[in-house]
Amino acid sequence: QSPYEPDVQDMRRIGFPKQYDGHALKVVLPWLQYLAVHDYDVLFLRRDAEECRQSYEAAFSDNRRYAPGVRRLSAFYIDRVVAEGLRALNNRKDVRAVRELWYRDIVADPLGVLRCVPWPVDWEIAAKIVRSDLCRFRREHLVVGL
Repeated sequence: QSPYEPDVQDMRRIGFPKQYDGHALKVVLPWLQYLAVHDYDVLFLRRDAEECRQSYEAAFSDNRRYAPGVRRLSAFYIDRVVAEGLRALNNRKDVRAVRELWYRDIVADPLGVLRCVPWPVDWEIAAKIVRSDLCRFRREHLVVGL
């Protein structure tokens, strides 16, 4: 488990996320509901919906036959969920700012993109964590709809 990715059980602990004050945490959209009232600055990492869909299918399908409880997603549905997540974050009174960054931009130039975020973070260290070799689903290499 990444030090940046709390699990759902951690998010359900009393006091979460106070134990992470001053740290960056990765929270995927379905987990937004578990974020307690707190002060947040948000970096919202955007990704092409077709890349998300194919990455999801690769992770959760077994030879394109889905496990029980796992459903197929469309790129259209993913775009709607992302828009709703952004709306929810922007409507929260405890969110000071939401900054959107694109995944592909960070993969292409981590330091150049991250340096633009006005947070007291050592972006050089953060940029070293980015591994473009792990980005397996790039829209320019995908057949849309497969």
